[in-house]
Amino acid sequence: PGAVIPGRTLAAPEFRFVLKGEAEFCGKMLSARGAAYIPEGIETGVLESRFGAEILVISVPMYAASLWRQIREMRDAVGLAS
Repeated sequence: PGAVIPGRTLAAPEFRFVLKGEAEFCGKMLSARGAAYIPEGIETGVLESRFGAEILVISVPMYAASLWRQIREMRDAVGLAS
């Protein structure tokens, strides 16, 4: 209860699922079975739970365009074929 997770800019997209309890995210209350999707490069808002919540966060870096660009650049730098 009373937990606060500060906002940050995401390097990869995230899905956030409230499994139990409720949490406030970006000014919206998410109750049990509520969900939020946040694309990469977006500044997330504060995630706060006044009375407690169980939240599942799934980050999906395989869908981050910037990550694929970095991998491609690294492969090109060492001479690996695509």
